Amino acid sequence: MNTISGSDRARHPRSRHILAAALGAALLGSCAASSNLVDMWKDPEAPNQPVRDVFVVVVQRDAITRRIWEDAFVKELDRRGVSATPSYRAFPAAPPDTDQIDRAVNQRGYDGVFIVHRLTTERRRNYVPGYVTTVPVTRFSRWGNAYHTYYHEIYQPGYVENQRVVRYQIDVWSAAVEGQMIWSGTTETIDPTSARDASKELSRLVVPELARAGVLATK
Repeated sequence: MNTISGSDRARHPRSRHILAAALGAALLGSCAASSNLVDMWKDPEAPNQPVRDVFVVVVQRDAITRRIWEDAFVKELDRRGVSATPSYRAFPAAPPDTDQIDRAVNQRGYDGVFIVHRLTTERRRNYVPGYVTTVPVTRFSRWGNAYHTYYHEIYQPGYVENQRVVRYQIDVWSAAVEGQMIWSGTTETIDPTSARDASKELSRLVVPELARAGVLATK
């Protein structure tokens, strides 16, 4: 048993506030969307010609969502020293089809095309097991004129968690190799909160992986 003297009484409530703030931050962090690359493929026979100038196409009918996603990937590519152009600059009304992409590549000289499209959303039910946590409890003793701390075990019961898993496929095509797909990956995002947050999270996940794989000619 730990004893807190009278001189420590004023500091003890502050400690409880700090602990509460830390727990609150941890809970908020656990509620944020999380993304992962679950499948990746790189053409083993593709020549070592990293792309430097990329045309970014997000296949999304909603105009605002499409712009948010394309801007997020363009920004992350630019940060890596790769020149990138969102397709909405040339095709503001709707995402370009294959023929329109070919014409844009030929006219503007892009050496790579970055295409993002959404796959089927999945619903998952996960069981989160219960656990036991130890919580400090402090009581003031009138007999000893001091605070006494002891530890109490609390059982947190298990529960079923329903998750919405949003999946995207991201393909990188090399214009320098006769329109050959050189990399493809599938991502999963758990319970995304908004298009802006999801696009930032995925761009920061995928673009560094492309750089590590040698697909991008980064600075």
